[in-house]
Amino acid sequence: MALTTFVSGQVLTAAQLNDSYAAVGGLRLIKTQTIGSAVSSVTVTDAFSSTYENYKIVVSGGTSSSPTSYLLIQFGAVATGYYVGGIQVNTGGSVAGASQNNATSGRVGMTTADALAVSIDVIGPNLAKKTVWGSMGTSDANAASAIGYWYAGSENGTTQHTAFTLLPGGGTLTGGTIRVYGYANTN
Repeated sequence: MALTTFVSGQVLTAAQLNDSYAAVGGLRLIKTQTIGSAVSSVTVTDAFSSTYENYKIVVSGGTSSSPTSYLLIQFGAVATGYYVGGIQVNTGGSVAGASQNNATSGRVGMTTADALAVSIDVIGPNLAKKTVWGSMGTSDANAASAIGYWYAGSENGTTQHTAFTLLPGGGTLTGGTIRVYGYANTN
């Protein structure tokens, strides 16, 4: 699809704007969902479709009741076959490896009583093949004890997913916002 040229004073339809935007690619906001108060999980429905192959999930502004906990993801109703590798670095300079092997959910981040912040790139969740992701973020707003982390993982089934669930490895989540964006393909 070619980029359309518009003239001053022209009234545009939604279809024209969408077609023009799709031609140049970029991120499109698909869904925004708030996290409740003291919840043990948050399910985001209608997040993935055949419209986009790849997605970005951004979680920000919340906290956890656990001093330090992992933030986990499940795609659809799949609760097996999650594999993750990653690293965690604290402000003191120590580095630790992290891994999961055939787990019931996949690690995407960390949470504390001070911060809930993660950016997750999800590849192919609505395709009938393995769903993979990469994530990064920080687990603490306090610079004296902040941990940066980077995880890469896969859910090894072939289910086409439309939803995902975020859950803390311990405690509950309160507040914050989950935003799901689709990566538009350029033509």
